Amino acid sequence: MKKNRSIRNAYEAWWFLYEHPKLNVQSRHEVTPKEADKLEKKGFLITRDPCGKCYRVWRHHFEHALDSNLDIFYTKTNKPGGHGRVDDDKSKNQHIECWLEFGPLEYGFVYGGGKEPVGDWDTETMLHHCHDPRLDTGGSTFDEGLIRLAKNVLKYYGNYSDKLADHLSKRWCGKPVCADCKGLNFPLI
Repeated sequence: MKKNRSIRNAYEAWWFLYEHPKLNVQSRHEVTPKEADKLEKKGFLITRDPCGKCYRVWRHHFEHALDSNLDIFYTKTNKPGGHGRVDDDKSKNQHIECWLEFGPLEYGFVYGGGKEPVGDWDTETMLHHCHDPRLDTGGSTFDEGLIRLAKNVLKYYGNYSDKLADHLSKRWCGKPVCADCKGLNFPLI
């Protein structure tokens, strides 16, 4: 792990955000309870909701927050350099900024929105696109804002090892081979 990771450009910012384990979740799709039982016996990952819905979880395929949870907004503000605000006097808004809002993806209960059920109605989970206001930032350009966003994620979500990111992003296992890879008949490397 890079102890003091530096994010110097938009390329480094993009890939740091894209691979960050705390922002992403494993993909899943619904299967019947009967299918879930069979798949589980073969070593596949299965999750079950209190309502009886079952999901096959994919070990090597992720939903990335950067793909679906980054809000981008261009505006004009009253100060240059990405530190302005929208002034009520529109004539003062002369500086273009790109504002970014972001947050992690997580599975949680449909009604309560959290990882734990809130009431009897919370029996089904779904993918939530969360917003973390601590990460809100911007810049004079998208690239500048993206670098600031990555630095905020580093501050609040921490660093991760490139080795972990490489492991999580692999499309198949080495040895031993997981059930997902056996099921797809990937060649062993």
